[in-house]
Amino acid sequence: MSESKQEYLTVEDVCNLLHVSKPTLCRWRLQGRGPAYLKMGPTSSAIAYPRETLDEWIRANTIIPQNH
Repeated sequence: MSESKQEYLTVEDVCNLLHVSKPTLCRWRLQGRGPAYLKMGPTSSAIAYPRETLDEWIRANTIIPQNH
């Protein structure tokens, strides 16, 4: 059985996928509202987003209209 490697996305990658600015994503991190992230390394300036948890966050925040 092979293990799949976790994919990590950069702040820029996530901003592009979600169509939000870097300041918006940063604000979400500070407010605890956005997708889960990791602090990579000794400083908090190195941020990575696990692709799997980003996909889960997107699904959890998807609103399906009642008339569908």
